[in-house]
Amino acid sequence: MIQNRPTDTGVMTTAACFGRRRYDDLIAQMRSPLPEWLDERHTEYDILVALPLVQDLDWRTYFSLSEQEFAIECCLSEACAAPGMLGINRHRFVQAPIMQAVRESRGPLSRLIDEFDWTAEQKQTAETLLSSLDDIRDRTIGGAGVVAFHSRFRRDCTILRNTWASLPQPDRPSLPLDRPPQLALRVGGKQLSQNRKLSRFYHQFDEFCQRWRLQGLLTWDLPNVCGPNFSGIDPLNPSPPAGTVHFDIPPHFHLLQSDQLGKIVTQQHRRESEEMELTALGRWQEYAQLLRIHFLQIVAQSRYRNRSRPKNAITRLRSILAVWLGVDEDRVKKLQSRVQGLISGRLNSLGDVR
Repeated sequence: MIQNRPTDTGVMTTAACFGRRRYDDLIAQMRSPLPEWLDERHTEYDILVALPLVQDLDWRTYFSLSEQEFAIECCLSEACAAPGMLGINRHRFVQAPIMQAVRESRGPLSRLIDEFDWTAEQKQTAETLLSSLDDIRDRTIGGAGVVAFHSRFRRDCTILRNTWASLPQPDRPSLPLDRPPQLALRVGGKQLSQNRKLSRFYHQFDEFCQRWRLQGLLTWDLPNVCGPNFSGIDPLNPSPPAGTVHFDIPPHFHLLQSDQLGKIVTQQHRRESEEMELTALGRWQEYAQLLRIHFLQIVAQSRYRNRSRPKNAITRLRSILAVWLGVDEDRVKKLQSRVQGLISGRLNSLGDVR
């Protein structure tokens, strides 16, 4: 039987999660009670997403989990409890901050600061830095929501997915998809040049990522958007001409006055957003909530796909979402309605609603 034991800090370290040995140990643990469980779940969705807060939320009743299945879900949830972990595919852990337990007011790294032998001033400095990073992360997730619900993005994604599905199975890259050159390097330059269909897909995918300012696709429902570069340094040109300052702000990222980037940069960013018809960016917090609800609903629908749900499944899932997001169920119901409106095309953006 798998035991869901917390570590000393309550979360696993990122280094432990990303290690190959840790991944292999997790797979062995998950296969122990039900050898076929892992293969069955991998056929249901692109990535085996770790359900958030398995022991706290009512997943056991919602899915009618057996003791063994509940133990496996706890094991996966614990292994992916480190900040930024989404789940696993057939080869490795997958990163994405969207599934982080948003109901927690202080993240794991923030809680660790309390354990350091620092002065009050040092702790305050660290807290300020983490708060700034959390803000950028949350606005980036909001930007991912802006992109994910855009009708042109969903259309482009469908076209790309059809091209991907047309590839022979041995050549078809597994999700998550990273933007070239990382993806091309993973496959190997020689193989890429010899496989025209694969080469065409990579070029199409690269253009898709460039158009929507993505690092790649985590799943077909979840874009891995680029975050902002406020450093003033161009990573592709580490030795620029003297006096050159480089800022890279994706058009889906909402800028605040406190970012202090100046009038020219702000105006250019606004023009790019308008050209791509990315509107209502100021409602990034709501977009982040919508994306989390939409994605977790997809995961819940695909998990144990052939198993019947309880009669009050809609209400139970709404209750789970409410606890996870830290809002009441009426708020979740309203957000679910907006998700449906955006997906159906009834709403173009949150600019269409108050």
